Amino acid sequence: METTTLKMFSDTIRNENGLILITPVCELFNLHVQNQYSKIKKDPILGKLYGKNHTDSAQNEKLYGKNTTEFGEIDKNGRIFLTKKGFLRWIQIINPNTLEEELREKFIMYQEMISDFLFGSLEEHETITRVNHELQQWKQRYSEAGTMVKKKQAELILLLNTRYQYRIEFNQNKTLSK
Repeated sequence: METTTLKMFSDTIRNENGLILITPVCELFNLHVQNQYSKIKKDPILGKLYGKNHTDSAQNEKLYGKNTTEFGEIDKNGRIFLTKKGFLRWIQIINPNTLEEELREKFIMYQEMISDFLFGSLEEHETITRVNHELQQWKQRYSEAGTMVKKKQAELILLLNTRYQYRIEFNQNKTLSK
């Protein structure tokens, strides 16, 4: 099941310059691309990207204010590319009941898992944070242990030198004469 899900995401998430084209998702779930373009245009959040390259950009700018690429863009061919944030918004506003019955369950699973695929799950993030914290603690202990090893090595050398009188200076003041 996990392999099928991963394949489904890798088939639909085509990342171009950090943006995701919506057409592969539409093709996989038999969604009409023009209907999705209309849905995006009517959405109060995603509709803002329509002013960037669209013919009625002056009208859109009046309606939506200054355009932002926070959610995506429309290229010169009219294709819609969305950022991860915009793509997630678009997927969540699609009503599964509008899909063919045999695709609904698959699409609902897609909606449930897309944020984990795009952003990583909260559990993964927490695990990464915990392991990084533990690594930093072990590095600190390792550093402290290295410092302690050096100190104890110097202390042992000093004790051995004292015990075996390695530090006694041997001055030969007298010369041997015949």
